[in-house]
Amino acid sequence: AELGEQDELWVRFRHQHIQSVNQEVQEEIKRFVKENATAQIQKQEGQGPTLQAIRSLPQYQEMLAKYWVHASLTEQSFAQLQERNLMNVGILEQDLACGVDKDGKEVSASKLLTMLSNHLSDANAE
Repeated sequence: AELGEQDELWVRFRHQHIQSVNQEVQEEIKRFVKENATAQIQKQEGQGPTLQAIRSLPQYQEMLAKYWVHASLTEQSFAQLQERNLMNVGILEQDLACGVDKDGKEVSASKLLTMLSNHLSDANAE
């Protein structure tokens, strides 16, 4: 999948926080499956719904594939965040830049040095 201007989901979500994108994509997948005639065929019997589902099948498959690409990308991004311990790197970076922790308490130079040293030794262990 290519992320670009032709991908309406990318255009809508590219500037949002990854957590909100993940939630919105999951909600849209659920809503799409619930409202789409093709998905409804599994719940109904008779030729009317079948014919309608067959007509919408290519569009259904295309939209569902787009949603799943974005869901997969957010999952892969979260996996990388965890694997690389980037949340803790961000916290450390903020503490270093501001001199205060997330609670607004001043962080001493020795504590910052200890945190940085621990992070670097963890990174070297990998």
